[in-house]
Amino acid sequence: MDSCGPFPVLTLHKKSSFWAILDDKSNYCHVELLADKSNVYTAYQEVESLWEVKSGNRVVAIHMDGAKEFCRGRLETHLTSRGITMQVTAPYAHSQNGKAEHLIRTLEDGLQTLLADSGLSMSFWGDAVLTMAYIHNWVPTSALPSNTTPYEEMEHTKPDLSHLWVWGCQCFVAIPLELHVKGGPCRFDDASISMPANGDDLILMVPVHVDDGLAIMNSIPLYTWFITELSKELEVVDLGPVSMFLTIHIHRDCARRKIFLSQKSFVTDLLDTWNMTNCYPSPVPLHQKLHELPVPPPNSLPDIHDNDIKINFQHLVGSLIYLAVCTRPDITYVVMALGQYNASPTRAHLLAAKDVLRYLGGTSNLSLEFGMEQSTISAPVHGFTCCCAITDADWATGEKGLSQYFGLLLLFSSLSCFLVIHETENGFSLLYQIGILCHDSCHEGGSVDSPISHYSQFPHSSSFPSSLQ
Repeated sequence: MDSCGPFPVLTLHKKSSFWAILDDKSNYCHVELLADKSNVYTAYQEVESLWEVKSGNRVVAIHMDGAKEFCRGRLETHLTSRGITMQVTAPYAHSQNGKAEHLIRTLEDGLQTLLADSGLSMSFWGDAVLTMAYIHNWVPTSALPSNTTPYEEMEHTKPDLSHLWVWGCQCFVAIPLELHVKGGPCRFDDASISMPANGDDLILMVPVHVDDGLAIMNSIPLYTWFITELSKELEVVDLGPVSMFLTIHIHRDCARRKIFLSQKSFVTDLLDTWNMTNCYPSPVPLHQKLHELPVPPPNSLPDIHDNDIKINFQHLVGSLIYLAVCTRPDITYVVMALGQYNASPTRAHLLAAKDVLRYLGGTSNLSLEFGMEQSTISAPVHGFTCCCAITDADWATGEKGLSQYFGLLLLFSSLSCFLVIHETENGFSLLYQIGILCHDSCHEGGSVDSPISHYSQFPHSSSFPSSLQ
């Protein structure tokens, strides 16, 4: 037996790796998806009992590498208590566990083939590897007599392949015979939901936070069907077109195909919490370098005791992070810089964080606008927005050691992502983070297509519509 993983992308059921075991006599294999490799013990127990009943034989020995999930803990105790010999290979001697390694390689190559052929995203790798294991047991192998399959050796019956379909093909949920209506459909397929006229696929996304959720789709009949079906199981209150979600005010200008996102009310509440509703606005969020802040006046922040500086600073920075992530990318750099002092902030750092509130107080009417005209994009970028990257760095000008800040903006058609990295002397981690970002962005750009992204070309800050200010 052997394990493989973790994979860089979790399955839809949050599994990160898989475990495979092969019966040396029948060449029959079993694969189990794992959220954590420590779950091997439970998976092995089920397989051991099942195989011993089916084959009529008892497990005598297990061949495996020296992975701790195999040779330590509950699995080791179980094998020892049953008198099962543990044949552990030498470290890094993969050839000694050749049969299991060959199975893992076959499964990995097969899952990549299935994903490439079907066009499904990497999150379906778990279903693909289970399918490969299933097919392995139903195909003749040279390790057995001619035209004999592992399934036949284990189950003592010829396999029937008539139920197999092309992996990744379209499928439907059948209606049980007991629920059939005379002259009604045989599957759950609402013919009243027509496909979009432009040939696009139907889109249905349902982000949920506790008991609040959105239904995002590109078809009114699909929306009606979804609400109807959901209401059969849950109590649903349809509030109509969304205008507010998680403190984010949403305004849609359908005539100009634009969407505006604003958190003005959240900023107002934040200013009120810190008694800065009528504060003097600041033109910039940060006035001085955080590592060169002057000693604050003795009477600054008189209501906050020294012991409460840290908790107040962390609460404020946390609120600013939420703003930066949702609708205010203009404070991203400042929030990242302030966050570096979360462990031991001073009174001066708290004052610097409050300066960000002054900046927000003067710019609370700013919003994110999706659906910007191409003509407003600068000439070097215009024409390449289907796929381009914009980057810049300060080239190790950090005054506290050889450090630098690196910014990267990636545009893939209508999808975009932004990253700011604080890099120290070791450049490897910078390249690694860039590589991971590009991989994730390309993956998402190839598999995500939301209605909002149809409006979004190059998000930027703009004044919120006057009717909503």
